[in-house]
Amino acid sequence: MTTSIENTKGAADKIVLSIDAMGGDGGPAAVVAGVARAAKQNAHLYFIIHGKKSVLDLQVAKRRALWGRVDIRDTSDVVSMDDKPSQVLRSGKNTSMWSAI
Repeated sequence: MTTSIENTKGAADKIVLSIDAMGGDGGPAAVVAGVARAAKQNAHLYFIIHGKKSVLDLQVAKRRALWGRVDIRDTSDVVSMDDKPSQVLRSGKNTSMWSAI
């Protein structure tokens, strides 16, 4: 469920957060659950969520608080715990982390 947050009413009050959803111990489900919790607490928050679109679409669709407040940016790669930070900075342009930054 990709939605455009570009033309949202009240854009002057809008806060947009860029989130790498592919990291963390709980993976995308835990990240999207946290994003939904934040959305429920603040009506001015909107999100650009980076990661595997096929996975994120399903997670966002389950959470009504995110409908119309999320733009999913599909990425082909993720940064693993074993990747060297210096290597990711040089060659990780297709990762969710790079895209989120």
